[in-house]
Amino acid sequence: MPQLYGCGHGLSGCGLACRRRINGVTIEVIDARGAFTKLTSNAAGNFHTSAALAQPLRSVSVVRGNTTAAMMGAPAGACSSCHGVPPAISAPGRVYAR
Repeated sequence: MPQLYGCGHGLSGCGLACRRRINGVTIEVIDARGAFTKLTSNAAGNFHTSAALAQPLRSVSVVRGNTTAAMMGAPAGACSSCHGVPPAISAPGRVYAR
């Protein structure tokens, strides 16, 4: 399941302040057909949809307040398969909502 992180601590050692930063973050997805899907992260930083998204994804944007981080050309919807430690392909690693 895709997941956002609130700090560099990962899941262990992450305090309440870090977890608060990841609750309610907006994730905007545009799939290969141009369909727009808007998701919201939960308190654990997880987000998902039951909608069938056409792969590869055109863009995925993480929106927090007035800040947006956009990733273009995501090969699939399994974000953590590339945005892990260590990162795969040319992904920059974990996605943080700060």
